Amino acid sequence: MTNPLFIKVCGLKDELNINDVDALGVDYIGMIFYEKSPRYVGENTLHLKTIKAKKVGVFVNASLEYIKQIKTEFNIQTAQLHGAESPEFSEKVKNTGLEVWKVFGIDDEFDFSMLDNYPSVDLFLFDTKSPLHGGTGIKFNWEKLSSLNNKIKFMLSGGIGKDDAAAINKLSIQGLVGIDLNSKFETAPGHKNVPMLKDFIQQLKQNKQ
Repeated sequence: MTNPLFIKVCGLKDELNINDVDALGVDYIGMIFYEKSPRYVGENTLHLKTIKAKKVGVFVNASLEYIKQIKTEFNIQTAQLHGAESPEFSEKVKNTGLEVWKVFGIDDEFDFSMLDNYPSVDLFLFDTKSPLHGGTGIKFNWEKLSSLNNKIKFMLSGGIGKDDAAAINKLSIQGLVGIDLNSKFETAPGHKNVPMLKDFIQQLKQNKQ
């Protein structure tokens, strides 16, 4: 790994916890706007104007109108599309002024050529394939990513935990630009263990040196 990875912490819903995570200097904070998720933000309008991290709204087959509403109410900069959103829909979201990330579940049969159908997507997020919408807390076979061409920029997700810093830094895939942290750093769904996150981030930087 030659360039420093950006760090996204996802699935937060408590304002104080969000502020504590933001103080660690993470790059993105993700909030889930999917009612069936245990990490669903709910109707609580968080006062997050002052946080330094960029705000990501996570959606699953949401309407364009709902995404626009959340963009206004929560001041998000990025829409992470975690459902079966089409290339055409992704482009419509892009046209709202949001950065667009598209999530794909990876297994041994995944065909990366399908990503060419999403030219409006700014970044892909690769997670472990599951019949459910949302993270599994389980890693997929990272060696599968070696077949990617360099023009694909992506974020690694799925079961990344406190002991994975060294393994992540050893990955030599040019398109890897960031990592997504979630369930392995929780004390309860939607509430992150800040000391554990801090220790992991320090390990990531130390192993990088």
